[in-house]
Amino acid sequence: MLQQRRLLLAGLGFLGLALAGCSPEPAVPSKGQEGQKYKAGVDFLEVSSGLDRKVDGRVRVDEFFWYACPHCYTFKPKMERWKVANASKVKVHLAAVPLGVKWVPMSQAYYALEKLGFEQGLHDEIFKAWHEEKKDLNSLPSLLEVVRRSKGESYVQEFEAAYGSAEVLQKVEQIKALATKIGIESTPSVLVAGKYLLNTRQGHEHALGVMNYLVDMELAKP
Repeated sequence: MLQQRRLLLAGLGFLGLALAGCSPEPAVPSKGQEGQKYKAGVDFLEVSSGLDRKVDGRVRVDEFFWYACPHCYTFKPKMERWKVANASKVKVHLAAVPLGVKWVPMSQAYYALEKLGFEQGLHDEIFKAWHEEKKDLNSLPSLLEVVRRSKGESYVQEFEAAYGSAEVLQKVEQIKALATKIGIESTPSVLVAGKYLLNTRQGHEHALGVMNYLVDMELAKP
């Protein structure tokens, strides 16, 4: 059964480099049937996550990412612009998914940040430190260097306490379990309305087009 699912995911472009990498290279965009731009089983998968379809009347959108993923880094500004442009339609949630052991420190870092109220500037700095400054952030001490530089010593203590807290560790395990449940094996991946899963293998613009299609489809429902 597991092998059959892997073959299906690979055929749909959903089998990424789960442990060694973060997302495959873009492939040629697929086409749906006549009169239907995007198609289930081709451009997205239907899954059962248990998450709500909507939040405060807006469609829930979850982006699963990893700070060290280059595809996540290049997708980030496009996703942020999409979020602003569709603010009346969608409620976007970030999920720092740990798909392997080496993913865990940065997943904990994100949820520590979230626990402390989410600081956009520090979130951006962690991405920048890995991708532009080529810093290895796979340990708490290296992460604390970035935090110290960005926020000062007093915040370092708060961050370190949050990083090792039971709440953050539980959140990491919950996201890991959700990723396993719905079949996420690469990043970035996006879940729309708690039931439509897609990634960016066919290109960022293609992914954003699929997201627009799914959001509008959900908003049209009663």
